[in-house]
Amino acid sequence: MSGQIGVIVLAPAVVPVALLAAGAGTAGYALGKLADVAIERERRIREARIEQARATDRYRALRDQVERARRQFGDAIGALPEAPADGLNAWVDAAERRLAAELGAARSHKIMAAVRRAVTELAAPTPAEDLEESLRRVLARLDPAAADADTRQLEAWAAQALTAPSPATARRLLDDLRHSVDTVNRAVARRRDRLAGLAARLREQTGPLIDAALALLETAGEAPDRATPDWAALEATVDDAIARTREAAVRDYTAWALRESLREIGVESEEDFAVLLAADGMAHVRHPGREDVAVRVRHRPEDGALHFNLVAPHGDDVAPDPEAERQWCAAFDALVPALAERHIEVRVTHRREDVEAQRVGVFPFERRQRSRRTAPRERKRER
Repeated sequence: MSGQIGVIVLAPAVVPVALLAAGAGTAGYALGKLADVAIERERRIREARIEQARATDRYRALRDQVERARRQFGDAIGALPEAPADGLNAWVDAAERRLAAELGAARSHKIMAAVRRAVTELAAPTPAEDLEESLRRVLARLDPAAADADTRQLEAWAAQALTAPSPATARRLLDDLRHSVDTVNRAVARRRDRLAGLAARLREQTGPLIDAALALLETAGEAPDRATPDWAALEATVDDAIARTREAAVRDYTAWALRESLREIGVESEEDFAVLLAADGMAHVRHPGREDVAVRVRHRPEDGALHFNLVAPHGDDVAPDPEAERQWCAAFDALVPALAERHIEVRVTHRREDVEAQRVGVFPFERRQRSRRTAPRERKRER
């Protein structure tokens, strides 16, 4: 006979688990996915948090961008005022538009100053004022997040336009410059949208791995040279953070649901049951007053399962009360609806009667009153 009364088989593909456990012996249960009502409730809460987090992230990114721009262009860039508590997204929208306009003007002024110096050094003819103004307007449209290499290239092309040998050539170069600015802006927008998409996926979860991945995305978006990110590496990091966070959430939820369900049917859990089961892979439960037998719940990563075993103290010549063993087996009938209330689908697959407690060297619960409780039974056996 075996001490095993059941097994919880983890099945992340269907969401949390499948359970094989004992009822009047051994009963098997398969736990499917969390109920839709719980998922929908969590989704609404998560979306509200995500929206607030996005607004806060946008404000922080804007604040950092303004600080960098002011270090580069001084008072040509206005300082960022304190953000309001309400309507943060709309406020950030307006502030981003203002910064883009100020930064575009300051950057185009700086580029044109460098171009004029180059023209002077070349002793080229003074360009027409309308051409210079057109170049300034085109360069002012450049996205502030453009890569430094792109900015330098546009600066060189602007110098070529100003030193063109004829007005026709200058206009052609101006058109080329306008097209190049639009191309750079589209590339910046695609990079920004792609990073935002990865961040949006991460914000559906919470945890240290998620925070680390978000920080990596922020670093990629704010790299000084605005180099093209290593998209494959970033996406792999995001996928891994999400998968590992979800796995941890499934383990935590399974441990919590099991602990609360057992408590509801009158079973006493070891202190920090859910934490021990999720983190250490083993925890224990018992019926109040039944100090000679308990159930060990063990997580075995090799088969992705939680195993239930009846355990009793090793080295004690007093046999566990058979009634306690039957009581444990019957408890699983009550466990089914308790788990269902926690949005876990359950179905019975099989039963077995031949369950016997396994002797263990370290018994998890205090047994101070056991001798007083078992003495009458031992005296009866002697008679």
